[in-house]
Amino acid sequence: MASNNKVYVKGNLGRDPETAQSQSGTTICRFSVATNEKWNYRNTGQQQVHTEWHIIKAFGRQGEVLAQHLKAGDPIIIWGKLRTNKFQDRHGNDRQVTEIHVDEFDFVGGRQGGGQNPQPQQPPQQPPQQAPQQPPQQARPQQQVPQQPAPAGDGDDFFDDEIPF
Repeated sequence: MASNNKVYVKGNLGRDPETAQSQSGTTICRFSVATNEKWNYRNTGQQQVHTEWHIIKAFGRQGEVLAQHLKAGDPIIIWGKLRTNKFQDRHGNDRQVTEIHVDEFDFVGGRQGGGQNPQPQQPPQQPPQQAPQQPPQQARPQQQVPQQPAPAGDGDDFFDDEIPF
């Protein structure tokens, strides 16, 4: 039987993405996504909610795009692979963390609470003598940037003591 390591997560960012560069210069974007599971107890009818936090990493161009467009609270869909990393923290304790490495992603809807997402505000970065810029977009574009495999060891140095964040 063939095996498959594919994960689908639809949730909201817990905080703004963090970026770093690997030793080889690859951009690494790291953020957490919260997913909620709701149910009612049969006997009491009391609603329960369980929030699960997922650590997400995107590499290269995907990481750059996600870091540029995402903010805390934004909804997103991620398709990726599970990766478990083992390491020693600052105190010499063995630690293990399971992450989702992004294969594809999709921006979805506006922020909870109504209203539209504001467009990212960036200062002009091109001098006026260069080619004219494209007109601003009305909505956030859907992005599905193919993932380039991360070279072995990329991101292993991007841990802190506070897992998941």
